[in-house]
Amino acid sequence: MTLRPTFRSARLLFGSHDGAFGFPEARRPVVVAGPNGSGKSTLVEGVVRTLFGYERRRPGDAAALDARRPWKGSAMAGEVTFEVRGETVRIRRDFTTDRVAVTDPVGGAVHFEGDGNPGASNQEARHYRRILTDLFGIGELDAYQCTLYIRQGDLPETTVGEHLLRLAAGGHSRVDGARRDIAEAHRGVTRGPIHPSARAAINARELEKLDEEIEALEARLEAASQAGERRGPISMERDRVAERLAALDDEIRFLEDARASLASGSAIEMEVRQLREWSRKLDRVTERLLRAADESSAADAALRDIIREGRYPEDLPERLAAADLRWRDLEGLSAGPPRWPGVAG
Repeated sequence: MTLRPTFRSARLLFGSHDGAFGFPEARRPVVVAGPNGSGKSTLVEGVVRTLFGYERRRPGDAAALDARRPWKGSAMAGEVTFEVRGETVRIRRDFTTDRVAVTDPVGGAVHFEGDGNPGASNQEARHYRRILTDLFGIGELDAYQCTLYIRQGDLPETTVGEHLLRLAAGGHSRVDGARRDIAEAHRGVTRGPIHPSARAAINARELEKLDEEIEALEARLEAASQAGERRGPISMERDRVAERLAALDDEIRFLEDARASLASGSAIEMEVRQLREWSRKLDRVTERLLRAADESSAADAALRDIIREGRYPEDLPERLAAADLRWRDLEGLSAGPPRWPGVAG
């Protein structure tokens, strides 16, 4: 079961406080609010120090202990009640003697009573720290302050300390092995070192290769964009050619109908001969138009090659010049069919 200790109440004779305090039961961060000097920091420190105590051999702890001695009298004590794993636990501490009692306030059982000095190495002190570890997952104040409690004004390091790494991994050797595994995995994906003091890889790795592929794709995308811009004028010219071809097809159908209507009658043999000559010319024009249509199809295929390859064909000017000659030859047809003498319109 995951450890989720929930504080319920505290009773403190600590600094400016002399009384009982309750904590809300909602499972969310608890905010202690009040004006400056009202004792917010003193309340939180009293709860935490009741659990972990002061290590008097440290100059900072000794000074902090003296600063928190009650304003009235010389006694200094704390009591914290909390729930963990569905059970209620109460810890009392006499800060003068560092004697600690761990009890069950519901059933009245005493789980531990003895030395709770965090700086002591005797059997009772070690046993009490094991109890804290069992209840909170952490048995030392330094580790607790790095994870669960930050004093007002402190800017603790965010780097996970060795004690927490060993606690999570289950031993020193596992921490070192995990570091080696992470370093090897890091070297497998990038040439850059994981740490300034680490050795960099000689050849490019996966991250560098991905960067190169991204750069190549960006270059291809830019080339495609430029090809699309060049394609615009050619597409417009192709549309104009298609419109002219459609108009010429209409003229051809008109001339074919006129030739069919003038094909009979001896009175108009001369006109028929002339029409036949015109038909031969028309056939030649039709052949040229078919060739122009083929060239337009070839130009369309070349346009697709331009888009795919990102360049113009080398003979594009010659192709355009040839297409222009075809269009000039066909412009004579735009005036319509000839008017023959003696033939009603």
